[in-house]
Amino acid sequence: GEEEEEEEEEEEEEEEEEMCWRRRRRRRRRRRRRRRRRRRRRRRRRRKGGGGGGGGGGGGGGGELDDDKRERERENYIRVYKLLMGCECVCV
Repeated sequence: GEEEEEEEEEEEEEEEEEMCWRRRRRRRRRRRRRRRRRRRRRRRRRRKGGGGGGGGGGGGGGGELDDDKRERERENYIRVYKLLMGCECVCV
C-alpha cells in the first residue's frame, strides 16, 4: 500500500510542476511584450533574424552582450516570480 501512495504523490507533483511552468510561460510572454516594446524596435536591426522572444542565440552585433543582459533579467525575473507566486518548484 505505501509504495502505491508514494507513486501517486510523485505523479501529482509532476503535474503541478508542469502546470506551474505553463502558467509562467504564458504570464512571462504577456508581461515581456508590454515592458520591452520600445527597446525592442531599436535592437531588432542589429540582430540577424531576431528569433521571436529569445532564442536565435544572439546573431550579429552586440549579440553576446544581449545574452548577458538577458541572463541577468532572467535571474531577476525568477526572484520576482518566487515572491509573487510563492512558488519554489523546479520549474523556476
